[in-house]
Amino acid sequence: MPDDATLDGAVPQPESHLDRRKEPTEAHTPPLVPRDGFRKLLAEPNLRRLWTAQAWAGTGESLAQIAMPLLVYDLSGSARLLALVALAQVAPRVVLAPVAGLLVDRVDRRRLMIAADLERLLLVMLVPLCGEAWQVAALAIGIAVGNAVARPAELAAVPSVAGEGRLVAALSLMQVT
Repeated sequence: MPDDATLDGAVPQPESHLDRRKEPTEAHTPPLVPRDGFRKLLAEPNLRRLWTAQAWAGTGESLAQIAMPLLVYDLSGSARLLALVALAQVAPRVVLAPVAGLLVDRVDRRRLMIAADLERLLLVMLVPLCGEAWQVAALAIGIAVGNAVARPAELAAVPSVAGEGRLVAALSLMQVT
């Protein structure tokens, strides 16, 4: 009888990756997200306010990422200008990231977030007054600068409002919305 055969002569199959996946995790590994879920996490008033503001601002930012290049195309008929405005909406985040990080660490985050939100709100309110593509492009750049400052400030504020032992869950909540 071969060494790896059982008493009935059957050869055992090698362990698959699916079998290993079914094994329970180690008991000492804490869950990354509290078992009570995001509902209890949002019961913290300061985190709920930050999350709500970030969610609304993120929704507006996403809509602007689509609408402003299309408005430029509608005003100019130029695909090249559409692409330039789309690039102008992303470039400030890349260019200003190091400066925004330093700024967030040196000033009051709450005031910085409020100022960035007001700046973006005022610029968005000017969009209907634009009659030329270059005006929309200039507003898009200004809004993108506000976005480049607001996002690091929002994420830097999370540890101070998350509550004890909920930082990972709070950061994941902020990232997925």
